[in-house]
Amino acid sequence: MTFIRSVSFDFLLGTKAFVVIFSDRIPFNGYNGINNVVNILHVLKKEGIALPTYNKLVRDKIPEVIERSGKAYHTRILSDDEYKQELQKKLHEELEEYMNASDDQSAIEELADILELIHAITAIHNSSIQELEQVRLKKAADRGGFKDKVFLINVADA
Repeated sequence: MTFIRSVSFDFLLGTKAFVVIFSDRIPFNGYNGINNVVNILHVLKKEGIALPTYNKLVRDKIPEVIERSGKAYHTRILSDDEYKQELQKKLHEELEEYMNASDDQSAIEELADILELIHAITAIHNSSIQELEQVRLKKAADRGGFKDKVFLINVADA
């Protein structure tokens, strides 16, 4: 049996673009065009090699990090609608991680992730961080910020 060390495939499935990279000793019986991806995935399944499924938006350089670690991965490029939906899901995920942070350093790490997501989300709303900051400043001037730690208990009708 032949073993391959590092193979990369770019292919289309319908309208979706995929990249599959394998960087390990993988048994391989033949090389015949587009069927290579199917063949390799079949061999992986047959050999009992499971690829963990994440199905989530990741930072742009995560595939490079995975490749350098010698692991296989599968990605696709999202449509604009999918991207917006996944950004919203990712924001919920990062907010949950911030809420569960056990120390200041972990909290700052999660806030940095949230800020990165705010940059991306601002762009999908055809705006910029500068415009967002202007809106924030106006709201702060009109209604204040949260520095004074004011906690509203109730409001009585006049």
